[in-house]
Amino acid sequence: MKKLVIVFPYIIGILFLISGLSKIVNVFGFQNLIGQYGFPSLHFLAPFIVLAEILLGCTLLLQIKTRLSAFLSLLLLLSFTVAYTYGNISHGITDCGCFGNFIKTESPFIVYLRNILLIGASLYLVLNTSSENYIDVPSWKKSILLTVLLPSIFIAGMTSRIIPNKRYEHPFENKPLKTTLLNNNVIHPKAKELVFFMSYSCNHCINSIENYKAYTENNVVDTTLCYVLVNSENPNIDSLRNAFRSHYPNLQYTETSQGIDFISAFPTAFYIENDTIKEVIIGELPSPFVLLH
Repeated sequence: MKKLVIVFPYIIGILFLISGLSKIVNVFGFQNLIGQYGFPSLHFLAPFIVLAEILLGCTLLLQIKTRLSAFLSLLLLLSFTVAYTYGNISHGITDCGCFGNFIKTESPFIVYLRNILLIGASLYLVLNTSSENYIDVPSWKKSILLTVLLPSIFIAGMTSRIIPNKRYEHPFENKPLKTTLLNNNVIHPKAKELVFFMSYSCNHCINSIENYKAYTENNVVDTTLCYVLVNSENPNIDSLRNAFRSHYPNLQYTETSQGIDFISAFPTAFYIENDTIKEVIIGELPSPFVLLH
């Protein structure tokens, strides 16, 4: 049984560290995921959750205050499991998003099995680890911890976003669709519709694709339209087009080379409800749960 006390911190620590590091490269995506779970007002917690995972991963691997780290990991895992259950039942979430965009977990069974095993391992450590871990922490362990944590704090700040309560008000916002030039780009107006304008060469546009698809996949809108503005004089247009098609083969979109005067930056999305433009989002498209709740 003593071997479990030695092995479990490494297993839990490695998984927490992988989970935190895989999400820290795009904390904004994790903020959107929190919205998809049904907690849009808690999106600001995303960088702190990611840093907590990295911190716990390091303390468990380095055997720093193992009992306390195991107790905190137990609380975090229980919170994740409750949140996932709510998101799965209320909003149809299947991928827990534990490892960012790198590892997709589409099966709730796998998510629950993994969480139960990790919760059991954490509980075992809490009950069977002595308080000797609270004695002096070697300086070399502190140095490693700071070496990992300080850059992580910087990266988390760089890849997260402050989602303002009030966005820039576009001239089309709250205007009837038929009174705007956007009306020419909406073929069959529905009760709820999202019209998305992007460019092949725009990284923010690419980062918004999954959220764009989530609007129809989660039945938030009746239909979506995607327009890609292309510059035929761009010598790289063919390679950009082919790369985009290979990454998103099932995405339905329309290319246009005509100038669109009402688009000042990419991406720009228009949320239409009952023939009225309710929201104009300039920049990375948030998840539908962040936008509408």
